[in-house]
Amino acid sequence: MESVAALNSKQEKISQDRVIQLFEEFYPNFSQAFYASLQEQANLVAKKMLAYGMDNMKAGTNLKSKEDIRFALEGIWFRISDKVNRWKTLIRSNRSPNNESLYDTFMDIANYAIFAKLISRGLWNEDKNS
Repeated sequence: MESVAALNSKQEKISQDRVIQLFEEFYPNFSQAFYASLQEQANLVAKKMLAYGMDNMKAGTNLKSKEDIRFALEGIWFRISDKVNRWKTLIRSNRSPNNESLYDTFMDIANYAIFAKLISRGLWNEDKNS
């Protein structure tokens, strides 16, 4: 098995399937923890989408125009900004959070970033009852 350094020094393109395979071979514990974290994120999104629906990230738009998408992305940026400021305040003050853990804040930031990716790609749509 090649070393990570040897693979990184190669100029050849490695297929996506091979990249995943190598990642899992070289970093089995980390890759398992990473996949478990992704599943945890998906579970949280499922709960939130069922509770709030899809409209909350659209910022009152239908996401059909570039302006609508930009406006929705700005809304997500504000949400992320609030979460980052909360993170900073909790870390700097050494206070315990009242209702939402720092871990919950990390999860929200990660999900908002994924939402922004989906909206920017035109993939934020409702499949059922739309």
